[in-house]
Amino acid sequence: MSKPAERNLIVGLDIGTSRVKAVLGELLDDEQISIVGVGTHPARGMDKGGVNDLNLVVKSVQSAVNEMELMADCQVSSVFMSISGRHVKCQNESGMVPINKQEVTQEDVDNVVHAA
Repeated sequence: MSKPAERNLIVGLDIGTSRVKAVLGELLDDEQISIVGVGTHPARGMDKGGVNDLNLVVKSVQSAVNEMELMADCQVSSVFMSISGRHVKCQNESGMVPINKQEVTQEDVDNVVHAA
């Protein structure tokens, strides 16, 4: 049995005050994106751009992502997100930890984030 070809997928996720939207695109060889799945769900737990009930927001995101995955016939394990708003603040930090093996593991990433 041959192994299925790996797909080059990218996810867009928009968590708005009224709706959560998820879109799954496949990056094609000609640098185009083919939309293979979409999902929407009413946003719950949001008010005026802020989170007032995190559990409800999580359920709304899960519903939109589940709908998108069902349409695309695949499961998503991670997304890249951006966050904006006047209430968002950030700061630059740095951290260093030793790496035991040549390959960086998720545990290594977690350790350096904790060290920062």
